[in-house]
Amino acid sequence: AQYILEGKYSGNPPTVNIAEELKNIEFVRECVSQNILSFATDISSGGLATSILTLMFANPEYIYPVKLNLNFPPELLFAEGGGCFLVTVAPQRLEQFDIFANQSGISYHNIGEIDGENLNIEGLFTIPLEQLEKNYILRLYEVMER
Repeated sequence: AQYILEGKYSGNPPTVNIAEELKNIEFVRECVSQNILSFATDISSGGLATSILTLMFANPEYIYPVKLNLNFPPELLFAEGGGCFLVTVAPQRLEQFDIFANQSGISYHNIGEIDGENLNIEGLFTIPLEQLEKNYILRLYEVMER
């Protein structure tokens, strides 16, 4: 995020809280084992933006349009963080997820819902899913061919 904003890297990396990261990882693992989550990926490589693309394109069953309501600065889309995850929870599992998160001492933010035909980052941009998928897949092939 700093490079996007300032065109440079500087300062110290954030402090790693191993205990907190392990707690989050264990929470996600337990949610998976209880079939609470539909999808989960960490945001340690590429940030939330890359995780959203992974959600949409990593597996055909996850090619969903996503509508996000972001209540944080857009540059955080590219901020990487250990122990942070993007997860999807089916509406019928949301209450179970919320109860388990509270019992486990896990904080989370609902950043959007899966619907529509576009990736809509409110206040920033809207991209038709078909165009986004085409660009994402084409760029992947270009990199792999090098």
